[in-house]
Amino acid sequence: MSKLLKDLTEATFDQTVDRKDDVPVIIDYWAPWCAPCRFMTPVLEKLAKELGDEVIICKVNVDEERRIAEMAQIRAIPTMHIVQHGKLVDVLVGLQDEQALRQRLAQLRKAAA
Repeated sequence: MSKLLKDLTEATFDQTVDRKDDVPVIIDYWAPWCAPCRFMTPVLEKLAKELGDEVIICKVNVDEERRIAEMAQIRAIPTMHIVQHGKLVDVLVGLQDEQALRQRLAQLRKAAA
């Protein structure tokens, strides 16, 4: 796993996601056998590198963290949840375009300003 992307487990999920600040958290639900999921990793790494502290990007391996996936009601992968101020603000299912992700994050930053 990239140092830019944080692996979430049951032990780290709440403390990472339940933030009260303006920083959006992207949670990427994935599995190693999922080809579209693997295509998303370089896109997310690029965003994490470029945006730095403006976004937190995490990954949840649904095969290893089944309880998190069940609680999040993940029915298909890749699925991304975007959380801000501890609340779910967007759900993106399927392969996502880098530019669309950038635009959505920009909207969230603008709304928080």
